[in-house]
Amino acid sequence: MNEIIPLYHCFSRMDAQLLKSELEASGIDCFIKSDDAGGMMPHLTKANGVTIMIHKENMAIANAILQSRQ
Repeated sequence: MNEIIPLYHCFSRMDAQLLKSELEASGIDCFIKSDDAGGMMPHLTKANGVTIMIHKENMAIANAILQSRQ
């Protein structure tokens, strides 16, 4: 079964978008999970953060990409 799990949590949508782009360029399907009322309340992103979600089977490759960013 394709379990979806959190990979990375941050407090900037821009950082999340950059990481999402890197993951997708490596062939990893992912999406951004956030609660900002559909963009109408962007301050909620600063309070609650943004999470990159991936399929569990891609965790090893995604972690390698994360480590290469540091």
